[in-house]
Amino acid sequence: MICSITKQVTERGTIVFHVSWKDASGELRSPSRAFWSLTDKWGNVINDRSNIPVTSLKPQIDVVLSGDDLKISDNDLPLAENGRCKYAERFFTILYYYDSDLGAELSGTTQVPFGVIDLVAI
Repeated sequence: MICSITKQVTERGTIVFHVSWKDASGELRSPSRAFWSLTDKWGNVINDRSNIPVTSLKPQIDVVLSGDDLKISDNDLPLAENGRCKYAERFFTILYYYDSDLGAELSGTTQVPFGVIDLVAI
């Protein structure tokens, strides 16, 4: 599975996760089931986004996060720093199941870290 995203987003902005599933030969395939979660650097679930079922089991999907999904809270302290920029660390995780020549209901997991840039006046 391949996930491509923008690595950072501003607080309460919008980020899109482009997810595609491919088999061993590189062909796009649909999973039989898939779920996603959003957590902070401590493993705390953000905005009740835990094991959210993917309802459109197409070979390629977009998952959009915005608003309270990208809110920074006291649980994010201390914030990470990159030069003059402070940000909260987030992790988008997707768990999926698929069938192949190797077996049925095989599982895979991908986790993508990204930063939520802290805005001073939010």
